[in-house]
Amino acid sequence: MKKRILIFASVFLYVNAVSAQIEGDVRDSKDKGIPKALVIAIDSAGHTVDSARTDDRGFYVFNTLKKGSYKIEVKAIGFISAVFENIKVIKDVSVPTDETKDVSNATRLDINLTRVKSPK
Repeated sequence: MKKRILIFASVFLYVNAVSAQIEGDVRDSKDKGIPKALVIAIDSAGHTVDSARTDDRGFYVFNTLKKGSYKIEVKAIGFISAVFENIKVIKDVSVPTDETKDVSNATRLDINLTRVKSPK
């Protein structure tokens, strides 16, 4: 039993030491969250490293990214896609303490999408 606890603790500390976050909300021009938008994180070498769908209120999170720069692409049905270049992630995810009361040190990227205009 002690062996399992030590292995779990080691993995937990390793993940916290090397992972970072990008999180935010995807909203429309009326500040309403866009559910099920696809948010894609692409590293500096051009590889897709993670993707996420927004929840019912438009929130997304990538919580296992490595420190570095990312391109973030956002796609949602009925909206013009958006691309954000050179989004820097420099802080590790941290476990909150009584002193900080902070859930994480995430890079925040809130995104506003524009609706596709329908032809008249």
